[in-house]
Amino acid sequence: MSEDIDKKIIRLRKQKKGYRAIATALGIDKDRVRYVCQRQGLVGIMAETETHECREKKFKRDFENKFPGFSYHSGFKDRESPFYCKCRICGHIQERNAQCVKPSRHKELQCDNCKELIKSRKKLIITLCNINDEKVKEQNNIIKEKERIKKLTRICQECGKVFIGTSKKKKYCSIECANRKRNRIKEIRKRKRLKKNGDIDWDITLNKLIERDKNVCHICGGRCDEKDYRLDSKGNFIVGPDYPSIDHVLPISKGGTHTWSNVKLAHHYCNTIKSDNEIYVKCNG
Repeated sequence: MSEDIDKKIIRLRKQKKGYRAIATALGIDKDRVRYVCQRQGLVGIMAETETHECREKKFKRDFENKFPGFSYHSGFKDRESPFYCKCRICGHIQERNAQCVKPSRHKELQCDNCKELIKSRKKLIITLCNINDEKVKEQNNIIKEKERIKKLTRICQECGKVFIGTSKKKKYCSIECANRKRNRIKEIRKRKRLKKNGDIDWDITLNKLIERDKNVCHICGGRCDEKDYRLDSKGNFIVGPDYPSIDHVLPISKGGTHTWSNVKLAHHYCNTIKSDNEIYVKCNG
């Protein structure tokens, strides 16, 4: 029985009948008709009941109804062959298979050119976003740097100069200002200690002490040099090791007084080595 139906399908197909016409005449499924015809190599035979122009118009109608974003262009032969369609958005013409019109096919038809344009647009958007992010980061860094500079801006407590410190605890603009402040505080404390220790002889001067001690260091026995000093670029007076200085035999920190009986001439270097000691080793001059 099945072989008789196949023979009838082949006979009707050779008479240029269409798949649907054969299926209707024999009362069978259209897919079986197509399968038998494809196996016998009877694909593409035009049926006399329907012209190519009619089938092309019908396919065009079905295609454009199913895919409103596209229009039929050309190249239709049958519902199993390729054809050309045109994108209504960008006008790009591309090749597709006619089987896309089948009701069983639910895949959305996409334009190749539109897909590339969308990819390019996404890349451009990502690039622009990255550029904007870099600009925002740069602006934020500038704002943070300004805030940091504002927080670290200080006024030197010694010279009154405005400077940018490395931390919130920094009070002086330079080491020179810090030393100058420290030496002044040290001198103030020394004078307070002198007043506390007893009488002060304000007539004591370095020149008078040089004349009294004949310009000889009482620690090492060498001669002092009043010219052993220099001035730096800022005009600061910097003494050398042989420059004369006033040494308190009994240190002020230990109750010594600023009187002629407690002062002697000494090299600046020897006086520094002696520090606030009462007993010291004689220096090699």
